[in-house]
Parts: sequence; structure tokens; C-alpha cells
Amino acid sequence: MNLSLGSCVQKSIELECSAPKLGNVFPGHPFEDMTHDSFLDAAKAIGECVDRIYPGIKNEQNAALGDAILQCTQAMLQSASCNTSLGTILLAIPLIESFARVWRAANQHRSSLEEWQNLLAEEVLQKLTAQDSAHVYDAIRICNPGGLGSKPEMDVASAPPVRLLDAMAFASHYDDVALQYVSRFELCFALAKRLSLYESSGKNASILESITLLQLELLAERPDSLIARKGGSELAEQVREKAHKVLSLWAGQSTNWLNAWQELDDWMRSLRNSQGKRIANPGTHADLIAAAILIYLLLHKPNASDSNESSQ
Repeated sequence: MNLSLGSCVQKSIELECSAPKLGNVFPGHPFEDMTHDSFLDAAKAIGECVDRIYPGIKNEQNAALGDAILQCTQAMLQSASCNTSLGTILLAIPLIESFARVWRAANQHRSSLEEWQNLLAEEVLQKLTAQDSAHVYDAIRICNPGGLGSKPEMDVASAPPVRLLDAMAFASHYDDVALQYVSRFELCFALAKRLSLYESSGKNASILESITLLQLELLAERPDSLIARKGGSELAEQVREKAHKVLSLWAGQSTNWLNAWQELDDWMRSLRNSQGKRIANPGTHADLIAAAILIYLLLHKPNASDSNESSQ
């Protein structure tokens, strides 16, 4: 079945939120303010919005990236009534825009990841306008994402900068979604390569199992920037160390690794600040993984994005 661009975005969010993941929402493990269905509703709304903005990969008219991000964010909030996927939207729209362009430039043949990344950085991100910056700031404001606080520069409550990349460069020190804008999406593409290796090696029986392992590996290697913002860098590092121990059990084929995984998941879900808010949900990693799944789908699904045919 052909997949539209929007269907690929929708499927990437659905897969990410459906795989068991430490400290995050998945079936049977909701948060107080959002459930698995919240993510599914948001995924559908975002996917439909993407297909309205990008009616087909062969369409030569490029959408304004900032406006696309704002429209998808509004669709998400209208459908799910909560911020499930702002980070994913911030990553997915540049990926969609650049994938469509590189596909057309290659005369409708698959291009290398290097070509995709180069076009993403040079033709999409470097050419963002002041209006793109204003729309992205609006999208962030209406979501009021956790742990941002106030900043001496580039604060989302202030006027947006003329160059969005300046704001992303400033935020890249404390937010890994922003970091992707100034690093050619290196981490997202690296994670997508891992998913491809899992599939080719038969390392896991299903894509959901691969996503579970990918999250564990990422959490063991890199502190989640949302946890660091909400709970502090020491907590983020503590979570990373605990995840590394669980990964060591998995790599050693210990029969106890799943029990250790569950204990870590329970502990992360139990952590709250003085206002009772969650502080150990690795939401940034979830966004990075959703973006990696999107890259994987666009590269590996037959005829991906050739039509607007729904994936449902």
C-alpha cells in the first residue's frame, strides 16, 4: 500500500507511542493528563494536516516550514487537547520538506542519507525566514512545554529572532530537539540507521521490540534533555546510569533484564517534583525516536509518499 507523507508521519508517532518505553506513555501505561489514545488522536490529526500542506511528493510548491509546524501543532491540540508531540512536529516537518525536495532532485529515485542531510541543512534550515521563526515561536508558546523556564536570551515569551537557527543554537545546549537543527539532524539519522540494522540482522522479532531496545540504548548513552530541564542534570545522569545497567543485563542475555527494566520504569514514573509534576519522563528521546522512525519509513517503505492514500 502506498503511503502519503502524512501517513508516514502518523505511523511514526503511532509506532513510537505503542512500543513499551521506560518512563513514557504506551498501551496500559498512561499519564494522568494523557493516554495512548491521546497520542493516536494527535497522530491522526497531524498526519491529516501534513497531507493538506504537502498534497504530494511530486508537488513543486514548497510549504512555509514555520506555518506547517504551527498548523500541525494547532491540529494536535485541537484533537488531543494536550501537547503530545510538539518535539516530533519540530523534527518531522523539516524532514518531510527536505525528503520531498531531494526525491524530486534525484528524479524520483532514492537518494543517499548524506544527500538528504545536506539538502536539509543547506536548502531548508539555512533558508528559514523571519516569518518561519515567528510561527515556530507561536507553536511553542501555545504548547507551553515543560521545563523551559525563562531565559536571558531567545526566550519564547520574547519576540522571536529573525533567524530561527540562532534560537535553536542557543537552545541546543539544553534541548536535543533544538540541537538537531544545528547538527544536520545527526542523531535522528543515526537512530534510523540502527532501526535498519535491527531489521536486516533480525535482532528483534518486531518493529515495536526494536523501538523498545532503541529507547533503552539511547537512554543508556545520552541523558534525556527533558528530564534534565525538569528534574536537573544529576537526575538525568542517574537515569542514564540505571538504563546502562539494564542494557548490560540485556546484552548479557540475563533472564533478569526484563524485571530490571520494569523496576526502572516504575521508579521513573514515581518521581515527582514538589508540585506533583513528572520529572523523569524522557520525552525528548521519544521525539528523536519518532523522527528516526519517520526517516526509516520514508527510506524503506515501498512507494512511500507517492500518493495521498491513507495508511489506515
